[in-house]
Amino acid sequence: SRKNINLATGRLTERSLNIADEVKSIAQEIDVHPSQVALTWTLLNTAVTSTIIGARTFSQLENNLGAHQVRFNDNHIQRLENISAIDTCFPHNMINTATTKMMFGYINVAKPHLTY
Repeated sequence: SRKNINLATGRLTERSLNIADEVKSIAQEIDVHPSQVALTWTLLNTAVTSTIIGARTFSQLENNLGAHQVRFNDNHIQRLENISAIDTCFPHNMINTATTKMMFGYINVAKPHLTY
């Protein structure tokens, strides 16, 4: 199957499957299509400047445009953030170290906080 091919080539991971399962779970809870949950989640991310949809048919386009009507509660957002959290790695894992603070003259720079 296409899923097995993508798993074998590394394009599809257990992590991405877990994210998809959470998206489907939330979609069921609020009675919308999973694509609408995924698009709404993307639209809420202030770092995303353009959301790309992959509609091949008019009905898929209509469905995707329905993402503008989807509303998440705080629990939905927290679940999506938790399941998709990225493990900290270089260079981000060196930002709050004592050495880095010394190198930059002990200046504190606040991390941005995403609001929805």
